[in-house]
Amino acid sequence: MSARWSNGARGRRSRARAALGMGALAALALSPLLALDCASGLRGAKALDASTPEGATAASNAFGFDIYARIKQDGDNLICSPFSAAVALNMASAGARGQTRDEMLSVLHVDPQRAAETHASFGGLLGALNARDGTDGVALHVADRLWGQAGTGFKPDFLALLRDSYGAPLETVDFAHATAAARATINHWVATQTHDRIPEILGDGDLGTTTRLVLTNAVYFKGKWETPFRPEETKPRRFTGVAGAADVPMMAQQATFAYARAGDVQLVELPYAGDLSMVVLLPDGAGDLPALERKVARSYADWLAALRPTEVNLWLPRWTFNSRVDLDGPLQAAGMRLVFRENADLSGTSNAAQLYIDKVLQEAFVEVNETGTEAAAATAVDEAELSAFEPTPPPKVFHADHPFLYLIRDQKTGVVLFLGRVAGLSG
Repeated sequence: MSARWSNGARGRRSRARAALGMGALAALALSPLLALDCASGLRGAKALDASTPEGATAASNAFGFDIYARIKQDGDNLICSPFSAAVALNMASAGARGQTRDEMLSVLHVDPQRAAETHASFGGLLGALNARDGTDGVALHVADRLWGQAGTGFKPDFLALLRDSYGAPLETVDFAHATAAARATINHWVATQTHDRIPEILGDGDLGTTTRLVLTNAVYFKGKWETPFRPEETKPRRFTGVAGAADVPMMAQQATFAYARAGDVQLVELPYAGDLSMVVLLPDGAGDLPALERKVARSYADWLAALRPTEVNLWLPRWTFNSRVDLDGPLQAAGMRLVFRENADLSGTSNAAQLYIDKVLQEAFVEVNETGTEAAAATAVDEAELSAFEPTPPPKVFHADHPFLYLIRDQKTGVVLFLGRVAGLSG
């Protein structure tokens, strides 16, 4: 994700990837002087003590479900990274003061009394995630970078906090006189961090000569299923989506997974090697996804706690798509308004002229297919053979042949890295 501070311009974009791999980017940009209309927002977001990595996870997930509800784009497929957005916006909040800071922390579900410790706890969470990169065949890394206008007087305390807590050093560019070159530099860094899955987060017009600072956060994940799908079992099967039905490549297997039913919703957790997993949430009816999305935020923790090892007859489609999301509107609707307006107080960032956030952009890419590890397949066979000596109930039928919600989470920390929906597929 990226966000940008300006003196009067605009910015944009970000991206992600799953079962085979994924990456996400958030970007923020700072500008001066552009008044935006104020959207009416919800009040009373629960403030959480995010002074530990566990608390930072809880705050990031709560923020993610809130924002997802505002960007879900009814009728469209979607992939986003709540965690990437939370990291970039928490970095930005380090330079906010007064009511601007209060609004940002409220939407981020961060207790303002523990805000200073929150930055360190997000740093601990980032360290825990990055420590697993390269283990068990997993590629998982999170990277942050500041891009500042050369000659701007950024405050040393602000730069030190982002460098020490988030590992986000400052790199100077010249937005004012070499905007295209600055954009190319940032896009190249993003492409490198996301293994070219997000080749360009910033397009023409996303930066301006008044841009003063861009914050970028990139998340990349590539993992193999612990229990892979056999390609020969993938067959054309009917998927009934929001806009109609189509025969699509549908993966299939029967194995033991963590499974739960909660009323009219089924959940199954599909583990990757290396303590990450995809949780698929499937409503009973083809038209019931909006109802599921309305209750997932309040029910998510209880649903996860209800998961139990269960024999599951599983169908899951292959899918590949990307999403580009402008988060300005959703954030303002949630109550983060002042930071986008000309009277924003970002005086903790720089001694420069009045700054405000011009754009908060995210682009995400996801690809899900049969790929898995040979060792995991052998383990699954062994488990099935052991259970064959005892009477077993029939498998639970989990056929994802209509719209569903999915998320990629880190099992050790609990943080939701990616969140999305499959609303329709074509053959």
